[in-house]
Amino acid sequence: MLRTAMRILHLAGEYPPARIGGISTFLENLATRQAQANEVGVIVVRGERYADDPPRAVEGDARAGVRVEPVDVDFAALDGRTVLCDADVSSAMTRPHGAFWEAPFDLLHLHDWYGALPAAAFARGGAAVVTSAHLPLRFGFTYANHDVPLRAKVRLETLGLRLASRVVAPSRYVADLLEREYDVDADRVGVVLNGVDLEAFSPGGRRAEVPTLLSVSRLSEQKGLDLLLAAFARVREAMPRARLEIAGDGPGRAALEAEIDRRGLRDAVTLHGYVRHAALRDLYRRSHAFVSASVYEPFGLTTLEAMACGTPAVASSLGGAPEFVRDGVDGFVCPPHGGELAAAAIRVLAGDVEAMGRAARARAETCSWDRVSDEVAREYALARGARVDA
Repeated sequence: MLRTAMRILHLAGEYPPARIGGISTFLENLATRQAQANEVGVIVVRGERYADDPPRAVEGDARAGVRVEPVDVDFAALDGRTVLCDADVSSAMTRPHGAFWEAPFDLLHLHDWYGALPAAAFARGGAAVVTSAHLPLRFGFTYANHDVPLRAKVRLETLGLRLASRVVAPSRYVADLLEREYDVDADRVGVVLNGVDLEAFSPGGRRAEVPTLLSVSRLSEQKGLDLLLAAFARVREAMPRARLEIAGDGPGRAALEAEIDRRGLRDAVTLHGYVRHAALRDLYRRSHAFVSASVYEPFGLTTLEAMACGTPAVASSLGGAPEFVRDGVDGFVCPPHGGELAAAAIRVLAGDVEAMGRAARARAETCSWDRVSDEVAREYALARGARVDA
């Protein structure tokens, strides 16, 4: 935890209950812990219209000591040529009013490309700037929307990286991308693996009666859903009673359903749609293995949640999962292509699921949100010029 009281401002594009994803999960858990000893505000940038996933409105409030306020941005006015000086940003966005928001902040923490939008308007009095690179846009898959061209997003993302004294990456995988492709100095990058709520996600209950694989993700190209179905088809050849359950929603649902029908798997695959809280925990608990076939995954938060529930993981090697899934101990790490994913899933289903599940839980217990908060506090100290022991 931070040792000295500060005024911290987080700038992001999502915060519960507006949109629930990896960024909002990270930010909510971090901000609520910081608020125990600091003044913490979250500015939620809104206004971008998602073609497939319109965000719910965010109303200003204070929860768990965190002040949350939306700002509206005219995204239609932004394009790849926009020069984001203070005047440009101020004219494109609203600002919250009141003493809390108008007083200087000690530190600005930007979260993805949204954060750079209001950063210039809020950076006053020499505040330190930290950027979390949750999902670098140049190498990920961007979600379709009507208003913001990719070139403008990348420009804003790059601005946020340049503004920052420290850049926080959720994995060494992302840190390497930032250093190699964004030309971010290695000595400005700190790796902080994501955490998991060890009380909300815990072992319990009984496994399903038949071999059951689970995938939890947004239904999008990035998640390798076609590769997941190809692997499951091979699993079914070896284990005809096996089932696949998929939780999540998104723009790829129609294509996913068509592929399920094409492969004749309709009776073996269940699509749950968007699932949260206890219902999601129960899905993790009853499954014999969690499977991720992502072709680009900066970290893999749902993989860690499954492990916290005592479920072994079969994780794609293309991303951050190899940094917390111990291959052959609490799961397997392999490329999502070809037959390797299927072979790994079969090894879990045919092996000692409970022993591997206990190992998965033990690994997850080293990834608490308190640990994340402490490591981010270290990055804050470095950003503010403090000497920090290694």
